[in-house]
Amino acid sequence: ANKCEIGMFGVGASLRRAQAVEFSKPYLITNIYAVTRKGSPVKSWADVDKKGIRAAVSLGSYIEPFMKSYLKNAELVSVAPPNSREGELVANRVDVIITDYPTAIKVTDEFDWAQTIVPDQKLAITPYAYVVPQGDQIWLNYINLFIDTIKLDGRLQKFAEKNKLGPIVAP
Repeated sequence: ANKCEIGMFGVGASLRRAQAVEFSKPYLITNIYAVTRKGSPVKSWADVDKKGIRAAVSLGSYIEPFMKSYLKNAELVSVAPPNSREGELVANRVDVIITDYPTAIKVTDEFDWAQTIVPDQKLAITPYAYVVPQGDQIWLNYINLFIDTIKLDGRLQKFAEKNKLGPIVAP
């Protein structure tokens, strides 16, 4: 505790997490996506929840509790480090990974065998924000002013687009 002044690594803001840290204003807003192998039995979002399908999430992610309640037929596999969802998919131990937009873009850019499946509706909409320790309102105000400034002067949009994240920039 009290060893870090800011977390800047795509943290999904959730009510559970807000009990331990403070969140800045959001800079990105994502929802969940599926990534699978080309030729997989998962061809559409409806296939994600079919009997016999194994869907992987990262253990402890904000996506995990959502998918636990969402899936009725498929098997949810919570993957703990040092293993990764992507590694489980490559090894054919799961049929699909459930992830956020940035990871879906990264995986499909890095691997020619990967394809993204977009849900029919936005699910588990989650703001991404910086994380700061509780109780330092001055520091949080400074971070929020930084976010407002880079939104207004276009830097956030410019760098988000450079990294293929333009569609999820927070308003």
